Formats: sequence, structure tokens, C-alpha cells
Amino acid sequence: MIRFLSFTVLSVLLAGCGSSKLVDKDLQPAELTKIEAKIQLNEHKKVQLGCDDLGYLPQMKPVYDEGQIFVACGLEVTILDALTLNAVQRMTLENEASSGVVKVGNDLYVGSLNGYLYRLNAQDLTIQNKFQFESEVSAISAGEGVIAVRTQEGKLTILEADTLVERWAYTRQTPELSMHGMSPAMISGDRVYMGLDQGRLIAFELSSGRTMWERVIGVPKGVSDLERLVDIDANLHEKDEYLTVLTYQGRLAQLDKRSGSVRWYMAESSLNSFDVQQNVFLVDDRSEIKAYHPQTGNVVWKQGALHHRGLGAPVVWNNAVWTVDYEGILHGLSSENGALVARKDLSESLAMPIVVEGDSMYAVTVDGVLTRLSVKQ
Repeated sequence: MIRFLSFTVLSVLLAGCGSSKLVDKDLQPAELTKIEAKIQLNEHKKVQLGCDDLGYLPQMKPVYDEGQIFVACGLEVTILDALTLNAVQRMTLENEASSGVVKVGNDLYVGSLNGYLYRLNAQDLTIQNKFQFESEVSAISAGEGVIAVRTQEGKLTILEADTLVERWAYTRQTPELSMHGMSPAMISGDRVYMGLDQGRLIAFELSSGRTMWERVIGVPKGVSDLERLVDIDANLHEKDEYLTVLTYQGRLAQLDKRSGSVRWYMAESSLNSFDVQQNVFLVDDRSEIKAYHPQTGNVVWKQGALHHRGLGAPVVWNNAVWTVDYEGILHGLSSENGALVARKDLSESLAMPIVVEGDSMYAVTVDGVLTRLSVKQ
């Protein structure tokens, strides 16, 4: 029987993610000390979404597009004006959403706990068509004319974007113990890349599903099932001809997209996604924030002042790296040297990854509240 660990359960054990419910108090979260706040934030608007009492939902990230925010939360899919956060359109699903929305042109895709993928009109949210899988929809991604869907039993399915007709599917047996949820497949050109629970990364031919290469990124170690977890749950990142991938209890690695040859790797461990800009920025499972050089994998800087504070996935915005801790404190670090330069209390911890666009940052907290912030000028 397959056993799934939620982010909540594993983080109680290991203090790995950003929710007030997630931190093992025996690990003594670092006390916050006074900082020189070089960046001040304005809080513009808060709005209650159609959900509350959430855990940390890493694949439920809202989407910004053309002055609007698209978000799925609970049974509701909502379109909001990006400046005022006024609701433009709402619709109610038949079952709770299990994946964040993906917008492609005038289409919006969202998955549900009961295995449905919905294709919605991105203006009025009417259902255009839908496809039913055998289990919960875990992650959705899009490419030219196709949608890639990962479901909880370990299946990847490529569908035609307009008709939702299946092009091909791939199934790999899920380990006896695995994280609940998974990273989306990444479509790039004529390839599809997918990280597996066993710490493997696979490249497929988009047109046929033929395996182009497969590489081991994380090698299981230890005796217990928990110690041997090497899931790839962080989103893959693409820059130029390289892919960057991160496993839990394994490695941070960069590979050539076409051949799968490893450019560099470093021992690393995180359940969070990461950001790749001028450096590779990540939060490890002890809540240490690190910057790695993207060409060599060397550590540029690291910041340990927030140890065991259950930090969420980092995002780069306004020359700073931002992450939220288990108490709902938003921290900003200099992207150049890792110095703490900003702090803002959001009142509750994060439920979804932060979204940044232009001058605005958007955060959804576990009480179902969406907040828009900007830097004070």
C-alpha cells in the first residue's frame, strides 16, 4: 500500500515548510533580532478568498496575467483585478481544487481532488470541457498546444490543449512512502521533463512519449522509509540550455537539457521550490537560505539567522530574496549578500507560493486571505 506524507506531516517531523502548524518546537526556531530595514513595504489591500483553514499547498500558486489574478482555492476559482483585488468573476467547482490554475491564452486549466481536469473560459469561467483521471490531479503545466497533467498515483498524461484528448501517458510505480503532491512536468521545445519520487529525472519526446534519457539525481540513504525519501517535489527550472533540479535529502544539480549530462551538483535537501535569477536561491530543510552560482554550483552566500523557522519557497523581487516563516513573518534578504533587509508581519503563514509581478507582491495565507504588497518609494 502506498503511503503519502503531506507537507504538514513531514514538516512537523523535520521543520521544512512555511506554516504555523508545521514547525517542530523541539528544534528551537531562531529568535528574531532587530534588523536595519532598508526596504519598507506597503500593504494595499486584503481580500478573503472562498476558502480558509488551509495547510501549505505548494502547487496552488495563483497566476498573474494582463492585470488580473487567477486563483483556485477550495471550491472556488476567482478572477480578481490585480490592483484593487476586486473580484471580476467567480465560479464554483464540483469538488475542491487540488492544483493551481494554468492560463494559456483564453483558456484556464484547474484540477480537482476527484480527478477532474477542467478547461475554463478565462473571461467568464464557464466550463468548456473536462477530462477525468483515476486519481487526484496533482500538477498541471502547459506547452505549445498541449497540457501535461500529473496525478497522485504517479501518472503523467499529455493532452491536446483544446479537446483534452489524450496524446500519450506514462506511469511509474510510486514508492511505498512518498510525499503527497508533486512538481509539474516541464515542457520545453520538443521535450517534456519530469522529476520522480525516486529522485530520478526523465526527459521524454513531446510528440510520442519516448524516453530520451533518465538520470539519478538523489540516491536513497538510511534505513527507514523516511530516511530514504529523495522525492523531487521542487519545480524544475530552465535557463539557456540547462535544467536545475532539487531533491529532498539528495542534491541540487544542473544538467544539459538535450543530453542529460550533469554540469554540476551539490549535496542539498529541500521540499520547497527555488528561484533562479542571477544565482540559484533556495531554502534548505533547516530554513537556511542559500545562493549558489548558476555556472559552477559554488555557494555565493548563505544566511542562517532564520534557522528552523519553517521558511517557505523563496522568490526574487526588487533586488531581494523573499520568504515567509511559520509565524507569517515575511523576510527580505539582499540578493547580493544575504543580509536581512526587510520584515513584514502578514499575521498568518503562507498557504500558497508568493507571486510577484512588476511593483506588486501577492501572498495567500492559511486563513484564505490574499494580500497585495509593494515597496515604499
